[in-house]
Amino acid sequence: MSSRLLKLPRELRDLIYGYVLVCDVIPVQSAAVLLEAPACRSTRGLERAYPLRRLRAHRRIWLTPRFDIGLTSAEYDSRDGPTNIRMTYQLAIPSDTSSNHIEIRLLQTCRQIYHEARKVFYGQNMFSFTESLSIPTAFAFLCDRPAESLKLISSMELALVEASNMRGTVGAHYPVLRRSTDSLVLQFAYNHFTDLCTLLSTTRMGLRRLHLMISSSHQRYDTAPSSAEECLLWEAQMTVGPRPWVASWIEPLLKVETLEHLNVQWKFDRPRLRRVADTISHMRCHMLAQPRSKLADGSGSCIDSRLDFQVHYRVAVQNGISISRAFSRKKMFNSNCESGDDRVRSSEEDLTTAWQRQVRETFKASGCL
Repeated sequence: MSSRLLKLPRELRDLIYGYVLVCDVIPVQSAAVLLEAPACRSTRGLERAYPLRRLRAHRRIWLTPRFDIGLTSAEYDSRDGPTNIRMTYQLAIPSDTSSNHIEIRLLQTCRQIYHEARKVFYGQNMFSFTESLSIPTAFAFLCDRPAESLKLISSMELALVEASNMRGTVGAHYPVLRRSTDSLVLQFAYNHFTDLCTLLSTTRMGLRRLHLMISSSHQRYDTAPSSAEECLLWEAQMTVGPRPWVASWIEPLLKVETLEHLNVQWKFDRPRLRRVADTISHMRCHMLAQPRSKLADGSGSCIDSRLDFQVHYRVAVQNGISISRAFSRKKMFNSNCESGDDRVRSSEEDLTTAWQRQVRETFKASGCL
């Protein structure tokens, strides 16, 4: 029986595909593949933390050490559980099904509808990998896409988590460095990070928009400031040192050189402002290879529209004072902070002014503004 949908003009079919298959962001999450075995505390914990709704034979599976899975210590100690966990990926269930629900089953209707509708599904959605084990999840999902579908993916969101390389197994982070409490590395990336960056940079993909969500929330550092004033002074002293000061994991990502737009959201709670600014500047120089497109702000000045970033800087100092500020590139670009008195005073108003001035000057020196 001929489908009524196929009797409609192609323009109308494309509108229907967009209504059914486009919801701006398609979240993809990891899930544990559990073999049939007697239930134990370890497997019950995995079922709760990484539930798999439906097993598909064609999905790629990777192994993750049980020690790196975020279960409780009691579940880690269970000796009847597997040493390595078989993980796979699946589309996440949207929290708001009324506005974010898609009918992916439409792609399974027939061959013609599949070839027509996949251009809309892959080309008009942003595929998001922001939950735990985001790097291997993204790599497995992309590797399983047919060549024609992979080429259609133009927009992607990826979460990167930094922390001390004392977390996880020896090979869990990237890059693999000698154990040190002050080394910030990507968590639970394994060898998948370099493979993922290589895939994103090849002609097999047509990636044009990349949204990076970087988190460096870790309270352990070698020299913690003892006051808000000391924190700001520490940043000022480090800013005048040799530059650039970039993240140790950045090199593979710089292979991606064809982006039309790069958005970076970076949350951190260490006094490492210069490192964040220099790393974003490094991304801008290497990953945005297209001719610049500039937009004028209200004053007539132009800002490069290919790059956007937001930083959320929070430092909890030892005397109980917590400084937390969020800054966007547009806000820093339009800021008219006067140099004035560079001394850091103790009142909240002066600390805020000094904080804003320091952030803007650091990012300006890095070349991000």
